[in-house]
Amino acid sequence: MTKRISGWIVALLFAAAPAVAAAQTATPSPNAGRRIEIEGYSSIGTLLSAGEATLSLPSAGAPITTSSPLFPSRRVSSWFFGDGAALLNDVSAQLGLSARITPLDTAIASLGRLGKADNGMGGRLRVRTAPHVWTELAIDITGITTGVPDDLLNTALETRASYIEAMTALFASGPFSGTNVTATASFPKARWRDVTTTLSANVELDRVAGITPSITLGAGMVTRTGAEPEMSLEGRYRTKILGVVPIDETDRVTVRSVANAAPVVVIGGALTRTLADRLSFRLDARMLATNRTIATNLDASPLVASGTPADFIESFTNPSIQFSNNASTGRRSSLSGDTFDHLEVARSTRLQARVVVTFGIALRF
Repeated sequence: MTKRISGWIVALLFAAAPAVAAAQTATPSPNAGRRIEIEGYSSIGTLLSAGEATLSLPSAGAPITTSSPLFPSRRVSSWFFGDGAALLNDVSAQLGLSARITPLDTAIASLGRLGKADNGMGGRLRVRTAPHVWTELAIDITGITTGVPDDLLNTALETRASYIEAMTALFASGPFSGTNVTATASFPKARWRDVTTTLSANVELDRVAGITPSITLGAGMVTRTGAEPEMSLEGRYRTKILGVVPIDETDRVTVRSVANAAPVVVIGGALTRTLADRLSFRLDARMLATNRTIATNLDASPLVASGTPADFIESFTNPSIQFSNNASTGRRSSLSGDTFDHLEVARSTRLQARVVVTFGIALRF
């Protein structure tokens, strides 16, 4: 990625060479003797993205002890995605049930890969390093607010509803009573800030009607702070085998995105109008382009509650689902898979471009 960014910078410098040469013969701008400039600005912008993520969910869990090799079952960490959803749907099919759970699989990787840029702000310090060239250090702070992408939101809501339907149908097909199946979904509003620090060259061109145009070329880094997008699902079922043996299991899943810091290339232009001896108004438009890695992390925390009397039950299908309320029975529930904490299940390294238009007041001295 660094080589790719370096290649962009070299290409931009070659492209800028004619403009720099032209600037050497440009008419001096007002306040040409001022060598330092400080600018504060507000901005509007939009985030342009391209690319797709590669999804890699955990593999099937280890087998668990059942009554016979004819009725194998295995450990799963959740019914909401991957192998757990596949196991639940396979058992439902074996039992002739029409209810199926809709897994999150196809939508997980979209989290955090769409966004809407809000108004931003920033500051720039420039030092004149040649008659028509300013060297600029800039800090751009953009607030970005996003919800869960529509495909993930719709899939998550469908997963929640289908979880209730599938589990209710499963327990209704066996010797269970007093069944209560619930599921909730939460989509916290995410708000983060991209902080971009760049070092650039501002090359002034010839003034036209009192306005000095310039071009900007540079590079820097972009980092992210704040709360990134995430969504959570929680399902719970409570029932009794033959009205006596309690089964109480909880399934929790959280999906969140993580954006890494990355190099950024800057290209743009500006129009500057002198307002007073030291004061200028500046209209600036530039594109901040970066090849950025965005990951999707997954948390899963299955919970099987102990109960009395201790016992277990299995579906006697191939594959089979097993429920157990105590390890003393020598059996364990299918929902006894590993706990995942920030497990990376998707990653995309993609070109992202943010187009930013700023309105600033500059003071020269």
